[in-house]
Amino acid sequence: MKKEVLRLDHVSVYNKTNEALLENLNFTLFEGEINCVLTKEDLSKETLIRVLQGKYSPDDGHLYMNDREIVTGRDYKKLSSVSSHISIKPQLVSNMTVAENLFYFNKQFYSYGILNERAIYENTRRLMEDFHIYDISAASSVTKLTTAQKHLIEILRAVAGNRRFLILEDFTNIYTMSEMKRFMEILTLIPQKGISIILFSEKSHGPAESADRLTILQNKTVISIHDVSVKAPTASTGFIFPSPDMAEDFESHFSVPFTAHFHTDYICKESGKPLSIALDSHKITGVFDRDWICCPEIIDILCGKSIYTGSFLTKGIKYALKNNVAVINENLSDDNIFCNMNIWDNVGLLLHSRTLFPLGIENRKLTRYYIKDILESLHMEYLIKNYSHMERMPHVSYDIQMDINIAKWVCKKPMFIVFINPYPENDSLSILKRFRQIIFSVQNMGISCLILSRNKTLQSICDTIINL
Repeated sequence: MKKEVLRLDHVSVYNKTNEALLENLNFTLFEGEINCVLTKEDLSKETLIRVLQGKYSPDDGHLYMNDREIVTGRDYKKLSSVSSHISIKPQLVSNMTVAENLFYFNKQFYSYGILNERAIYENTRRLMEDFHIYDISAASSVTKLTTAQKHLIEILRAVAGNRRFLILEDFTNIYTMSEMKRFMEILTLIPQKGISIILFSEKSHGPAESADRLTILQNKTVISIHDVSVKAPTASTGFIFPSPDMAEDFESHFSVPFTAHFHTDYICKESGKPLSIALDSHKITGVFDRDWICCPEIIDILCGKSIYTGSFLTKGIKYALKNNVAVINENLSDDNIFCNMNIWDNVGLLLHSRTLFPLGIENRKLTRYYIKDILESLHMEYLIKNYSHMERMPHVSYDIQMDINIAKWVCKKPMFIVFINPYPENDSLSILKRFRQIIFSVQNMGISCLILSRNKTLQSICDTIINL
């Protein structure tokens, strides 16, 4: 009899308006199995992933790990430590080697705060051999790997971190045939080490064919489970749904992708007017307030200076303002740049991630790698080229200050960045065009952006304008 790793018993999760995101859901994961969750409901999938990671506690129902109910904050922290979510975008440090990415944060390779580099390279070689990977060197920089190779390294990092179960998204549509074949081989090797896999997919063929069980998630709940005797069918046999009309519903019920990333539900001061703002992924939303009457009230709310009603919602989930919103004000000056610090310290000023401090010891090399990765993602390599050799920052222009402030806030990983009247003067179209490109880069990193402005010129870079 297989050992139970995780169980969700009649779990329900609701948003602020009491609408169900998951409803009366039952789910079980056994040791060393591949459980494929078939769904096309993005919101239900993302909510379930957060529950499985211990990031959401259910409003109704119970969670069990190793047949023990998860109740306290310590229990949820432990659940988070035994799981790993491998998303479509790899979360590796690009400028570090494969071996460093795999074992840099593993305490067993440290002695008195010093990393045993020889040991991590030897263990990387053994791990690669276990999974029959011979084309990736332990000393290779992650920047030189293909997207598929990066995904494999991230999966191996979770294995090396002794995770009990992995949460995988089906990203094989970007793989070549040979890459897909190797991924399928590794997928079958992982359970042999006693590690369970939860694979989310929209289709019943491909990786789903390796599943021990199929779990059908539809209408915010599990409607059907197919055990080991019913392996994922091939494309020729088709998928068997519990009812004749279920297949059509599964394909068409949620054909429109969910795009809303941010929503304020009638947020206002006690004496103000209600206001609702929606931010769409990969679109720039601007609020134009020529007389600058309403925007100051919104700014007071965002900065925590005003009482307000309503709430901030992300995909139906309520979030507090604190630590989730970054505000970049129009009054940029040299006060925002510490001239007695170098570019690395200026950009990394808001870094609080414990991952940069293994065993509580700050590692300057890792910090610089991390910041370099962010600057390259934002296409701000010029900051490294022009200022990395300086011990102190010189006085810089407004647009450079803006870039440094954006990079600084991105390091903190907020959900939203709000720009308060950026570029208040009528700047050149080339500068505004670059500002737009940077905002798109920020959004590609999963951070939504909102522009509050009284400068009509800024409307030219926005996809959606709200006039107040």
